[in-house]
Amino acid sequence: MLAVERAVQSAASRHRDRMRGQKNLFGDDADSDDETVNDSVALPESPDWTHSQKLAFEKEVFGFYLTSHPLTEFADQLNKHVGHTTNELAELDDGTEVFVGGMISSIKRASTKKPSRNGHTKYVNFDLEDAKGIVRCIMWPEDFAKKGDLVETEAIRLIKGKVDRRGREPNVVINNIYTLEHADREFTRQVAVKFQRGLHSEQDITRVRDIIRQYPGRTEVVLIVDTIDPDDAQHRLRYLLTTPSDLRVSCGSEMQAALNQAIGRAHFELHSSISRKNGNGHRA
Repeated sequence: MLAVERAVQSAASRHRDRMRGQKNLFGDDADSDDETVNDSVALPESPDWTHSQKLAFEKEVFGFYLTSHPLTEFADQLNKHVGHTTNELAELDDGTEVFVGGMISSIKRASTKKPSRNGHTKYVNFDLEDAKGIVRCIMWPEDFAKKGDLVETEAIRLIKGKVDRRGREPNVVINNIYTLEHADREFTRQVAVKFQRGLHSEQDITRVRDIIRQYPGRTEVVLIVDTIDPDDAQHRLRYLLTTPSDLRVSCGSEMQAALNQAIGRAHFELHSSISRKNGNGHRA
């Protein structure tokens, strides 16, 4: 991609030379009209695109995602916080509070004729897409003034709002909107860290302790230790250890990246305070 502009310029220059009847001093003029003549363009050194960049360019060029969908990449992070999926909203009563997560699209900004109590008029409508469907959302002026900057095309967001059943299809009136980073910090009630005998060393345990101390917060940390029963090697034992209050953690992306590097993503889990609910809006 970095060489495209240079290649286009080279081709344009060659075309202008041909139109003026200029010849290649060192080339074979007999083959000057042969499309197989190679004009080499040096390719610059450049790092590979990130996964997110590849998806963005695919959508820009093709109009759809070719490699994968952004929702697939963030599915686990979203699913632990959402209370409902979009296809469940039609079964809920008007005014039911919901937490829904997905990707934003079809943004439409507008203004109300009458200002809000604080003088705001701008509001926004947009579609929120998850793995089950799409729901139309609206953020009225007061909330838009506070969090409207988070409404971006193709951004992955978690929204808190209420079901609006006045139309043919249910909509969501938004009270708040969160980035995934903010949602992890705000709604993670517990971090469970799993150590397995024979796989993790005392050094691994020390590294995890240091990471927890490096990112202090208000989220409880629970340690799970899997080991072999000393009386029966065929059986394994699991110990659940709670940590003292001074070892609570803040569950931001940096802390998660540090744990991932220390023990691997499969060995820690974030538990959300938002619980999944059934079709009637009750906790499942």
